[in-house]
Amino acid sequence: MSKKQNLKNNKVEQNIASVGRRFMAFIVDLFYILLLYFGFNIVGKNVFEIDTEIFDYIIIVVCFSYLVIPTGLYGKTIGKWALKISVVNPEGNKIGIGASFAREIGGKIFSSIPFLIGVVWMVKDKKNRTWYDIFFETLVIKDKSVESKK
Repeated sequence: MSKKQNLKNNKVEQNIASVGRRFMAFIVDLFYILLLYFGFNIVGKNVFEIDTEIFDYIIIVVCFSYLVIPTGLYGKTIGKWALKISVVNPEGNKIGIGASFAREIGGKIFSSIPFLIGVVWMVKDKKNRTWYDIFFETLVIKDKSVESKK
């Protein structure tokens, strides 16, 4: 690893988002996921009278897409944007759609079983990482605008 890259990694690791900030972003994202889920259900089933099993799966894909696509492309969902945090790789770059899919779907499901141990792990970890952050080598950091205000 070059000296320049090592300095960049240290800077990224010094800018780790707090557990509280991550939790609040989760709450905001949960609100939007529930809004999408119930909104599509109400409109699709009551207004357009769509009553097929495939429609239920489409709604679930849309809800998961809310987590995967923005995290992969921009490093953040609406909740992370509101709390001024981003998901990055150890070099400080966006993680991409593939890594986002693995992290957001597989990693979060695995880390939630049993009893959310893998999620609560962030309280113990020095870099506030959950199991899915550790497995997929991601960090959640504060955005630069938050850091520059201090």
